[in-house]
Amino acid sequence: HRAVEGRTRESLAVMNATWKRFRNALWAAGLATLGLACVALLIATRYIAKPLVAAAKMANAIRAGDLSARVRTSDKGEVGQLILALNDMADKVRERDHTARVAIARLGKVLSHVSHAANEITASASHLSDSSQGLTQDADTQQKLMRTIGESISRLGDGIKLSSGN
Repeated sequence: HRAVEGRTRESLAVMNATWKRFRNALWAAGLATLGLACVALLIATRYIAKPLVAAAKMANAIRAGDLSARVRTSDKGEVGQLILALNDMADKVRERDHTARVAIARLGKVLSHVSHAANEITASASHLSDSSQGLTQDADTQQKLMRTIGESISRLGDGIKLSSGN
């Protein structure tokens, strides 16, 4: 009996020691897995979250009127492709804004010429009206006024062509 009890105690001690080693190995594996998960999270934050936050800041800057905002990237993956597409879109918005500003400036010049010519036409027409009401003025004066009106209209056309860049 004693021999069986001794062997049983030895077996239990071996099993207990084996269990402790196995439990410690499980804890070590769990801690290693947790450490690797933290490292993976840091990598994901660096390579995914930071560029996306920078892209959102760029979009907000463009929305606020800063058309020079860009994000630099060397990433060749999906996030890098997204950022390159955003930069390209921002370039196109900037080009269109410039084109619109140039067109508005040209239109302002055309309108200025039209206004000036309209004032000349109005003044000439007023003179013509005054002269025709008197009926005593000679035909030469009326012909000169008509020529002045024609020249003003011609200058208006030339000014419009010049201002529109044609």
